[in-house]
Amino acid sequence: MPEQEENKPSYMPSLSQLKAVASKLPPPEDVAESSRTVSFGNSEKHSLDFEKVVVKKSDGTKAVRWAYKGRIFIDSKYLAKSEK
Repeated sequence: MPEQEENKPSYMPSLSQLKAVASKLPPPEDVAESSRTVSFGNSEKHSLDFEKVVVKKSDGTKAVRWAYKGRIFIDSKYLAKSEK
């Protein structure tokens, strides 16, 4: 079992919660920080940590994306379209 941070309990969001929280992220190209924590709901204990990663696309170009737990990549341009 992977080690967990002592201060932060393990929490697995639903896909709809992840989508709602990810919609609050700025475009990764527009911010200098390499990670960001976003809270949701009325509780500070419910927050998700995202990190900025560079993804190599099939055409060889690289794109900056937010990632949740290093496994789910957030493409903000598509997320913004689905929220409108």
